[in-house]
Amino acid sequence: MAIIGGGEGTTLREVLKHNTVDTVKMIEMMVQVSREFLPDWNNCSDLVGSTEWCGDDERAEMHYVDGFGWFNDRFATGVEEKSEEKKFDVLIMDALDPEDDIPFAAMLYNDYDFVETLYNSLTDNGLIVLER
Repeated sequence: MAIIGGGEGTTLREVLKHNTVDTVKMIEMMVQVSREFLPDWNNCSDLVGSTEWCGDDERAEMHYVDGFGWFNDRFATGVEEKSEEKKFDVLIMDALDPEDDIPFAAMLYNDYDFVETLYNSLTDNGLIVLER
């Protein structure tokens, strides 16, 4: 399982509530500000066996990098056959709303090559969840 975005930590917290989750990769650059200023949003201390900050949970694998680049480097067409990265059963994109007037948001949802990269990152029965 992977989460693209979700820097505030709420999606990670909700995923970690499920004891069937072994590992979740969170790929997001903007985590520290939310960790400092929105601690109630990313607190997992009420989850049995977890930690105060959800990113410290043993099932969370944090990658503080740009998700667009991370996926393109591993799963772009032609690259995914060579990638050692495991494919995902579930991919959650908790990124900017495509209707926001931010050019980067449109790129995440309208760039055919990037969407194909997300598709390439999935197992045969994998699914993508796009949050708004």
